[in-house]
Amino acid sequence: MAIPRSYHLLSHLPTTPKLSSLLASSTRRRLPVSCTLSQPKSIGSEVSFSVGTHLIPHPNKVEKGGEDAFFVSTYSGGVIAVADGVSGWAERNVDPALFSRELMSNASSFVEEVDHDPRFLLRRAHAATFSIGSATAIIAMLERNGVLKIANVGDCGLRIIRKGQILFCTFPQEHYFDCPYQLSSEEVGQTYQDAMVCSVELEEGDTIIMGSDGLFDNVFDHEIVSTIANNTDVVTAAKALADLARNHSVDTRFDSPYSIEARARGFDVPSWKKALGVKLTGGKLDDITVIVAQVQRGKVREFGFLKSVELDKFITSDDEDEMSEGFFEAIEELERMAREPSDVLEEMNDRLSVRELQLVLVYFSQEGRDSWCALEVFDWLRKENRVDKETMELMVSLMCSWVKKLIEEKNEVGDVVDLLVDMDCVGLKPRFSMIEKVISLYLEMREKDGAVLFVREILRRGISYSDDDGQGNKGGPTGYLAWKMMEEGNFKNAIKLVIDFKESDLKPEVYSYLIAMTAVVKELNELAKALRKLKSFRKAGLITELDEENVKLIKEYQSDLIADGVRLSEWVLQEGGPSLQGVVLERLLAMYICAGQGLEAERQLWEMKLVGKEADGNLYDMVLAICASQNESNAIARLLARVEATSSLRKKKTLSWLLRGYIKGGHYGNAAETVIKMLDLGLSPDFLDRAAVLQGLRKRIQQSGNVDTYLKLCKHLSDASLIGPCLVYMYLKRYKLWITKMI
Repeated sequence: MAIPRSYHLLSHLPTTPKLSSLLASSTRRRLPVSCTLSQPKSIGSEVSFSVGTHLIPHPNKVEKGGEDAFFVSTYSGGVIAVADGVSGWAERNVDPALFSRELMSNASSFVEEVDHDPRFLLRRAHAATFSIGSATAIIAMLERNGVLKIANVGDCGLRIIRKGQILFCTFPQEHYFDCPYQLSSEEVGQTYQDAMVCSVELEEGDTIIMGSDGLFDNVFDHEIVSTIANNTDVVTAAKALADLARNHSVDTRFDSPYSIEARARGFDVPSWKKALGVKLTGGKLDDITVIVAQVQRGKVREFGFLKSVELDKFITSDDEDEMSEGFFEAIEELERMAREPSDVLEEMNDRLSVRELQLVLVYFSQEGRDSWCALEVFDWLRKENRVDKETMELMVSLMCSWVKKLIEEKNEVGDVVDLLVDMDCVGLKPRFSMIEKVISLYLEMREKDGAVLFVREILRRGISYSDDDGQGNKGGPTGYLAWKMMEEGNFKNAIKLVIDFKESDLKPEVYSYLIAMTAVVKELNELAKALRKLKSFRKAGLITELDEENVKLIKEYQSDLIADGVRLSEWVLQEGGPSLQGVVLERLLAMYICAGQGLEAERQLWEMKLVGKEADGNLYDMVLAICASQNESNAIARLLARVEATSSLRKKKTLSWLLRGYIKGGHYGNAAETVIKMLDLGLSPDFLDRAAVLQGLRKRIQQSGNVDTYLKLCKHLSDASLIGPCLVYMYLKRYKLWITKMI
């Protein structure tokens, strides 16, 4: 399978933010955090991982690559992670691999945005995963100072070996034997808050072994230690451990960690076998994922000339060997500020390589350096047509580091926007990804109000930006912030944000209205789920009926949400034109479905058809069920007309939705007629649906006409061999008379 990985060549660019002051000693602007320069000293490179990986799929899942997923990132000291898709989903015709792979792919995308917090990384990745399924997961993030931070949900595991001994190990989290904690697409699963979180201080030479339960269910800790001792290379060590786990998993006589745990939990061979001295043994067939990482420390280099600049963060040993005298002369000349940077670079153009020019950018981006010079160097590179993709990514990274420092030091939002304006001045037109990054930085630092003020200021100044893909980019600044709010579950705030900006004449992007409409749908859906829970609590006797005032407030809240959705749809069509009509109608349809308004939802279906956008058949069925629950006979007839000429399978599905709608609305007479209609068409209703209709009719059997309906339904079910003979009892209280009839 495709392994999601993250490579960040220059992910630790030192921070130097603010374009806000002029130094009296120079006419050139600087970006100082602190103008104090440290004395020349030796700079030691910090710790990082050397990583080897190996994955062996379950023998029956080789073709699809198994259901485990993992990623390795070079961010900071290194990030390693494993997820194990829960195989039970296959019983529901869901591929368990999809959830684990998307979870790891999302985690690899967010590693730079969580400030070395693996639990928050789990939260971000889980929130962004939309595949159905669940997975156990473990993430370990190594900081440059040697602290390893770990977050684990379920029974993936990690061991740390130091000098031939187990220094640290994780323990599985489970509900019961073989049912681990898991991040899930369903509400019943665990969340990042259930993760086991810990930190361990590592030393050079420590070895980390991470794996899915396929490793730890089949290999003992002492075997792991001996295997690592015999394989000093991380790649061969990972393969050796995976091969050992596979061999144990197929050995029925091997007394594995899994079989020992099973016996301890009461799972064993029958008692008669025990009497013969037989016990439960054998390994566990499973996907096996192994990651082996060793902590290493680089060489100590001294750069007295470069003073406080920690070049180890971005210079390789090859760079150091290849730096020419011209590079150092260029740095000295630019530091003097006697001439314009463009004149210095023009003179030394032939003596500097592309890589050396990149390092000039990095040098002047450091704290206490002339950071404006970095922008001027970039401007010269752009005019000379020497900005390649890597240089562009480098400059954007530098700008992001400056922005981050501004936010960390609680500078005014206007200062952050000024920095974007300065970027534009030197030809570094802010791309939307840069604005995304600024918004994300505010949110990661729990500065939601700052993010709102930042977007408001961007709109107020009318700052333009270039699109990365021309597809709306989650709606531009307003839409992106609304989308991030939705990601956190703040649907109402996302709606309010877009509407407030629009009513303040700030001209948010058209796509932000569509995102706000999606937030309306999400909020209506959450309201519907809350009301269903309240209904179940009432049935269980846990709460009393809602009073009229509360019922009124709920209806008003729902009506206000729908009104917001309609208003947003009008803005989309006004500013976006008729090309977006189909998308608008889709969202209106979803909105009315979530609100349970059958007639309005039906109207959206026909309007979509008129504009040439045919809705999915499942949406027709959902609207049909809502109309049935409300006994809207005319709408039901119109919706049923479309399935007259369809296949038997399609008819059964549609009529099943109709039947369930009648049951939900308590219209059991209509439900009985639907069951009979399905039987006449040779379609067998599901058992639970039949039982629900019979139960509903029995509860109302003393009402006029219900006995005949009940008897008629029983007769049809009996003829179809779906129920056996039965007796119907009815008690006439007035005459104290029981009536029975054989069917």
